[in-house]
Amino acid sequence: MTVVIGTRAGEAAVGKSTLLNTLTGAGVLAEDQLFATLDPTTRRLRLKGNKEILLSDTVGFIQKLPTELVAAFRATLEEIRDASIILHVVDISHPAAAAQNEAVLGVLQQLGVEGIPIVTAWNKIDATANPDEIRRIAARRPRTVCISGRTGEGLDDLLVMLAAELTAAMTEVTALLPYAAGDLLAELHAGGAVRSAEYGEAGVTVTAAVPPALVGRLRAAGYLLSGGEGVAEGRPRRGRDGWSEASGGEGEGESEDEGQAVELL
Repeated sequence: MTVVIGTRAGEAAVGKSTLLNTLTGAGVLAEDQLFATLDPTTRRLRLKGNKEILLSDTVGFIQKLPTELVAAFRATLEEIRDASIILHVVDISHPAAAAQNEAVLGVLQQLGVEGIPIVTAWNKIDATANPDEIRRIAARRPRTVCISGRTGEGLDDLLVMLAAELTAAMTEVTALLPYAAGDLLAELHAGGAVRSAEYGEAGVTVTAAVPPALVGRLRAAGYLLSGGEGVAEGRPRRGRDGWSEASGGEGEGESEDEGQAVELL
């Protein structure tokens, strides 16, 4: 069984908890207010091909976060670094959707999640004035799908996209793990697809297809023998094409402070 981590990131009140409830029946508190999700909630979800993922609900990203709350939120958000894929949920019905999108991507960049694929879900498509046009815009953007966590629209397409991206994100590596690193070997079996394992005096030589987060851990521990080149070189996509069309313009409907990147001190 392959288990990978999918973290859902997004501004506060974009519908992340509602989406988790719809997908998994998790029963997570869903409230249209800040701080409704202060503790991460993780639930198991089965994709096509008998692949399972763990969906983690994170605290909503908030622009202009007060300094005294930064440390607590950073600790919560840093779980994203262990994700195999990030599901970025955007409230596409919000007039400042473009600015909120940029704010979230700015936080992801500060957290150092290079190399982790990002799937973007434009949520609340049912609450937009021109859903057909927004769907056409989304179709032109990479790894983007329109959904409604409330009605279930687009969720099948989202699951198909997640499964495809998770498979594409896997990288084949060979690593030599000492026997003392049995917990990491277990993670390779759980979060990747082990091709072979040879037991020797120095430890276990494993060849496996693994997600970027595990490649980074193997490299940092000095266990990586081959493979994984360039996995950590990419940056989160920050493309802005289509946002002015989808959200009515980046400046329209925004206050002076909206659109500024979140600062995590």
